[in-house]
Amino acid sequence: MSWTVIALVTGVLLYAVYLTIKYMRLVTNVFLNSTISAQPQSRSEIEGEEVKFLSIDGVELNGLFVPCKSGNGGRTIIFAHEVGAGLNSYERYCAFLLDEGYNIFSFDFRGQHAEKNGNYNPTQWASDNEYYDLLGAIAYVEGRKDVDQNRIGLFGVSRGATACLCILARNTRVRAVVCDGAFSTKATIVSYIRKWAPIYFPRWCADKLPACIITWLSFLGLKNAQRRLGRRLLTLEWALAHNRTVPVFIIHGKRDNYIDPSHACWIYDRIRASKQMWIVEGARHNEAGTLEPEEYRRRVTAFVKEYV
Repeated sequence: MSWTVIALVTGVLLYAVYLTIKYMRLVTNVFLNSTISAQPQSRSEIEGEEVKFLSIDGVELNGLFVPCKSGNGGRTIIFAHEVGAGLNSYERYCAFLLDEGYNIFSFDFRGQHAEKNGNYNPTQWASDNEYYDLLGAIAYVEGRKDVDQNRIGLFGVSRGATACLCILARNTRVRAVVCDGAFSTKATIVSYIRKWAPIYFPRWCADKLPACIITWLSFLGLKNAQRRLGRRLLTLEWALAHNRTVPVFIIHGKRDNYIDPSHACWIYDRIRASKQMWIVEGARHNEAGTLEPEEYRRRVTAFVKEYV
């Protein structure tokens, strides 16, 4: 092999390494700086029992147990809020289940109140911290005497919904899950790479990036994001593949500007258990219940009553 060829190959490889490092940094910055956050919910007007409980890794968290308005069968829904919203936001999404004979247990993920968890800055991306918090909430509810351990369901919104889906492969005692605005962290990075590639690459090249390059950049971007955040981000792929028993109801807004509706279809296609999906026309991120309140209540109630 001539020195000219060696120099050319070496130059191409070095340029590829340069682009990889540069684009990985850009992808990570866009990913970490994206905002998917709800407005804080005002103080709950529904009376409930305020409690303290521990996450699986020992962090003290706030919870609210609201008994159902009719019946005492112990059927309970655990609500996992979206980033920024807090435990009172269950009223916005599923308070109607109290009228249907279900208790609701809602809680604050760690970092929801900076004065209590000043060392943790939560993001919209579900991490092992939210995973441990949700496991702690499930353990707490299972230990209550007024709860039927065999009739517990989950209701998650956005980041909370992602955490709920990740639980399923390891907690088969949960009977069903309602997910509003769930997303895969890994698939989100991939969509960001495709969306922003034309800014950093020539369009003729950006539109034709091979899948192997997209996969490689998303892998590096995820690893870099985890390194900068100092925590492991949850991915849905393994959990969805290993959940073969817990039914899932996927809800997503068709006009979602944060998480494209294709993510809902991506999740739905990978669920191996019983499943339902509702893509709501005109709704943006987590707006389905606001835009279609009666239909939202009807569909969620029917699903929960069938399985929990």
